[in-house]
Amino acid sequence: MLIRLILKLFGANAQNAFVNFIYSVSAFFARPFMNIFKNVEIKENMILEINTIIAMIVYALIAWIIISIFRNLNNKEVKEEIVDIHHE
Repeated sequence: MLIRLILKLFGANAQNAFVNFIYSVSAFFARPFMNIFKNVEIKENMILEINTIIAMIVYALIAWIIISIFRNLNNKEVKEEIVDIHHE
């Protein structure tokens, strides 16, 4: 998503194979957030995609929540093992 944002911001040629690949792959993840806000056109072909920034923030929050849940589950299991060892 960050690469997409940078390429759009600097007006990368969408006909380039690498750029096209990045746009195609990232479009799947960006699509749910498209059309929330209008893109900001800085200059001709130089676009700041606010929606991509929002997508990056949302996915980062989701990842943080999932990691926190797993850490808490793991800590709980470790604490239970420690308690079991002390009771034996």
